[in-house]
Amino acid sequence: MSQNRVRDTIGEEFRFNWFRQNSTFLVEYRFEAMEYDNNASGDSTTHFALVGIDEAFSPQLKATVRGGATFRSYTNGGGQTDPHFEASLGYTGAHHASVAWTSSYGIEAPSSGNALSRTTFRTGLRLKYGITERISATLDGFYHHDDNRGGTSGTFSADAFDLSVGVHSVINRRFTFDLGAQRSEVSSGEASQNYSRNRYFAGLTFNF
Repeated sequence: MSQNRVRDTIGEEFRFNWFRQNSTFLVEYRFEAMEYDNNASGDSTTHFALVGIDEAFSPQLKATVRGGATFRSYTNGGGQTDPHFEASLGYTGAHHASVAWTSSYGIEAPSSGNALSRTTFRTGLRLKYGITERISATLDGFYHHDDNRGGTSGTFSADAFDLSVGVHSVINRRFTFDLGAQRSEVSSGEASQNYSRNRYFAGLTFNF
């Protein structure tokens, strides 16, 4: 109950090409408002000030980078300033194959009621490959590290892993079939947050 919340974010980008048509430089501002149902100490507003670049090295290889700072103020008083970073790299090749890497670092809402805020580093890789014209496979791996602070537990960290594999098959123009598995694991300085989970799924989709 302490984590039920509504988060609203609005933003504006100013983009312009410089030197080369494939390079787009930008300046971005975001405003974020966080309101909790049963945890007034977590209510806050955050300002994002970012600069970055979108680069198309080729039609197949593209990258984005954002960097700057966040300025968070809490409704009950106090605030903090943190660095913020986002990056992604995507490549599309033959056989409907693609590789996508994403990474970010910045302040986020905590996943524990015993923390006031957390800074999180995230990174992940998604691979997709077309085995045949009708069958494709995906492999996803994601990791994030959290540093929680404030609240009743002081400062503690957590590490989380997610690994999943899936197969998508087009049977005909109306039916598709999906099969997959996922492994999730969290190791936290707060013992109540530790867990591991295996999920398996299969599904048939009908389009009409």
